[in-house]
Amino acid sequence: MFPNGFLYAIGYAGLAATIWAAIVPALLARASRKRFGSPKFRVWGGKPMIALILVFGVGNALVHILSSFNLLPVYQ
Repeated sequence: MFPNGFLYAIGYAGLAATIWAAIVPALLARASRKRFGSPKFRVWGGKPMIALILVFGVGNALVHILSSFNLLPVYQ
């Protein structure tokens, strides 16, 4: 039925993983730091690292969505 079905499934799984593993944790860390202030233990990087992770996650999701609509070169 779908000769490339596995590739589509892996792509959408990657999109879900990007949201789950990059975008949501970065947003949670940003909200936590805003709400509770500076904790005793703080991972290095600060706000720029959170912004970098958000940019990576959104960029990854955007590339997948663009390739789904054939707006980027994709494996055929």
